[in-house]
Amino acid sequence: MRHPRRFASAFGLLCFFLALHPAALRAHTASAAPPDQLGKVNFPTSCTADVQPTIEKGVALLHSFQYTESEKTFADTAKRDPKCAMAYWGKAMALFYQLWEFPGDKKLKEGRKDIAKALKLRSANSREQGFLEAVAAFFQKKSKMTHTERIKAYSDSLERFYAQSSGDAEIGAFYALSLVSLSYADEANMLAHQKKAISVLEPLLRQYPDHPISLCDLACGRIPSLRILPQTLPALMPRKCTSRNPTIRPMPWTS
Repeated sequence: MRHPRRFASAFGLLCFFLALHPAALRAHTASAAPPDQLGKVNFPTSCTADVQPTIEKGVALLHSFQYTESEKTFADTAKRDPKCAMAYWGKAMALFYQLWEFPGDKKLKEGRKDIAKALKLRSANSREQGFLEAVAAFFQKKSKMTHTERIKAYSDSLERFYAQSSGDAEIGAFYALSLVSLSYADEANMLAHQKKAISVLEPLLRQYPDHPISLCDLACGRIPSLRILPQTLPALMPRKCTSRNPTIRPMPWTS
């Protein structure tokens, strides 16, 4: 478990990541939001058309830190379309809780099995290959790799991937989160990683305001188990906002 941290107001665009209290987060306590309140993702795949909406729901759940629900969603996709490589990618991704718990040996082994299934399907889609290469870099079978080395291998792979597809909201969102995760593990370079994450997210947040990474949705409490530190919020929040989910009351400091 990672220790609580306070972050400077300079990281306003990352407040939904950087001002979180990691010790308060749990994948199993994040209540699943209704599909129409998860935000919009554009995640085309080579899988069958009937599972495409389910894949996009699973991706939205990943962005929303709802890993347990995301894993279930991708498992359902794999049952309905066993030849869908990205279903196994999603199952592996749901085992990596990037901002708090690091997967143990059992989950690393489980993730490798999912990735092996995905790679065995030999997707010809270059975008899918990019996502698969990144997650494979994290789950690679090297017992002596440290947590930091795994996160860095994953982030470095996403960096190369994003350089080839600059402006892709999905690649950018996963890359930015990997940098935030790396900043926890590589404290000597924390500031550099976080600044780079901001440079990736800033244009994406402007261009895709309905994306699940939307800072307003997280700050306003769309995911009840996420808590932004109230003492940092006044400087971090650029404006007042309301949650898309009318059943969840905003945090008292956001109104």
